[in-house]
Amino acid sequence: MRLLWVFAFLAFSASAADDGQNVILATRRAGRVEIFDAGTLQPLGTIGVDRLAESIATSPDGRTLFIAQQMQSVRNSCCALFALNLATKEMCFLREPSMKATPSRDGQKLFFQRGNVGIEVFDARTFARLPTITAPGVYALHPSPDGRWLMGTTNWKGPAVDIFDLASNSQVRHIEVPHESSSGAWDGSRFLLYGLDGHEGALWTLTPQSTTLGAAVKVALPDVPADCQPKSLAVGGGHLFLYDLFGGKLDPRDDCGTKAQGGVFEIEASTGAVVSHLAPSQYFGRLAVSADGERLYGISLTNGWTGIRLVEVDRGTGEVVAERSLEDDVWNIALARIPTSLVPRGYTTPAACSHP
Repeated sequence: MRLLWVFAFLAFSASAADDGQNVILATRRAGRVEIFDAGTLQPLGTIGVDRLAESIATSPDGRTLFIAQQMQSVRNSCCALFALNLATKEMCFLREPSMKATPSRDGQKLFFQRGNVGIEVFDARTFARLPTITAPGVYALHPSPDGRWLMGTTNWKGPAVDIFDLASNSQVRHIEVPHESSSGAWDGSRFLLYGLDGHEGALWTLTPQSTTLGAAVKVALPDVPADCQPKSLAVGGGHLFLYDLFGGKLDPRDDCGTKAQGGVFEIEASTGAVVSHLAPSQYFGRLAVSADGERLYGISLTNGWTGIRLVEVDRGTGEVVAERSLEDDVWNIALARIPTSLVPRGYTTPAACSHP
């Protein structure tokens, strides 16, 4: 009996040890994916990929990475979509052109677009092509937590939010939005949509059954000029965050100067009131929020896309609690929880796909 308890304990310990590790994945344009421990920001490993590595996403089980990188048909052009199986180390081509892949929350489907030709869908496990969803726009795609719905926010032929029923594989609602620069995120079963009207921010709460926007909650940030209000929204653990992105062609500092708002504002969704201003001295080019909303990770920039640092911000204190310098060709980051045994260590070169 004692021996059985020993074996049971060892099996439980092995299972617990491989429960997963929280990591940060960072793409580099030179053709690298760098992996960092999310708790310490210490480097863990590097994956050698193709040039022009653009975006990266992870399957919910952490076993597959979806990477946009240099196209196969037109070299030195962005981008083609690939899937990297972390267990077999095989990288398989999926489709091009595509700048970004969005996995469903249940791990069943993978969504992406190749322009204004609808929303393409793959089986996220077998990579078999599924029927394309007919759609009129080019979207930021937001799958619902239950895997049933897909929200698409767009400023192209908009601004608007389109609602897609994944059971019928069809668009079921089109809701026009009065403000440009709209962005959104799921918070449980509700979808929060944020937009600017040139004077202040507006926040709407939608559900998959919504047919209109309904009343908006006004979001007015104190001492921030109307044309310098932040434009991006993120949600984690029921916490709502607003921020601007810097380092691009339309860097807010170019027009707003010292009025440009660095850092991240935590907002109370029910009233639009500012709860706190986190890390105001940081100018983020990218931002990722942990599932519980307690940690924010960003690519922090100095002038343009230079002086790149990976920083970790504690929501409770609003302070930077860890940071490290990165190469200036780091382009995107994503948070992931990967099975411990599959986290790449050292330098890894993917194998060719065995079933192209």
